[in-house]
Amino acid sequence: ENSNAILRKLRLIKQPCEIEALRKAEEITKEGILTMMRASKPGMYEYQYKAEFDKALGQYGPQGPGFPPIISAGSNNFCIHYYAYSGQAMDGDMILNDVGAQWDGLIVDVSRGWPCNGKFTEKQRLLYECALKTSNYLFSIIRPGMKETEIAAELTYRMMLHGGEGNSFEPICVTGAKSSMPHGVPGDNVIRSGDFVTMDFGTIKDGYCSDMTRTVVVGKATDEMKEIYNVVLEAQLAGIAAAKAGVPGKVIDQAGRDVIEKAGYGKYFGHGFG
Repeated sequence: ENSNAILRKLRLIKQPCEIEALRKAEEITKEGILTMMRASKPGMYEYQYKAEFDKALGQYGPQGPGFPPIISAGSNNFCIHYYAYSGQAMDGDMILNDVGAQWDGLIVDVSRGWPCNGKFTEKQRLLYECALKTSNYLFSIIRPGMKETEIAAELTYRMMLHGGEGNSFEPICVTGAKSSMPHGVPGDNVIRSGDFVTMDFGTIKDGYCSDMTRTVVVGKATDEMKEIYNVVLEAQLAGIAAAKAGVPGKVIDQAGRDVIEKAGYGKYFGHGFG
């Protein structure tokens, strides 16, 4: 019997001891990230950042990271799942990482970024704050009765209000059944309570482009929505685990696709793993 359905339900509801383990893993992860930030300076190599993270986790016992840390600097940030640790952070470079500790069998996953010299450039700060303020504002106003086109218009307006020069691509805002379309076009569809709303948007500043995707639920998620969310999460983690230097993209795609197919949603996975 396929155990996926049983395991997915176990992931939805945690016992008090599991919640406490996740909190502990989050506390350890936080200390690892802060340790890297305190040590950060121009000239450091990615493997030195990793050494700082591993050392911090080691102070809490032998359990260590829950998955291979992703730590990159400068142009290596454009490689989403990067494990070479060979790059060097130059003055003005951003340090990006996706890391997580494990505790008592439970794993957390936290992504953070900061300038290696401790100070954002004006362009870096603007792009970061533009996307963050825009998404936070949209989360606060989305409500039943709004149209997809209204949200798309707000996205464009808010990004330009915060310093963007225009859209880096036409914003995607879709709701209900259309939220299953990776490149859906905003229309007159009205948001209803209980709907998924998916937004994919970005702005341009001095030739730099940003790109952010967020999915929210208006109201409360149903059990089916939670199940599908966890299937996608499981597929994502499977793809990440398969991603290594020299591995063809189709192998990574298949690792995630297998999870979705086994869960019975294979025919709905029309987009590549990315």
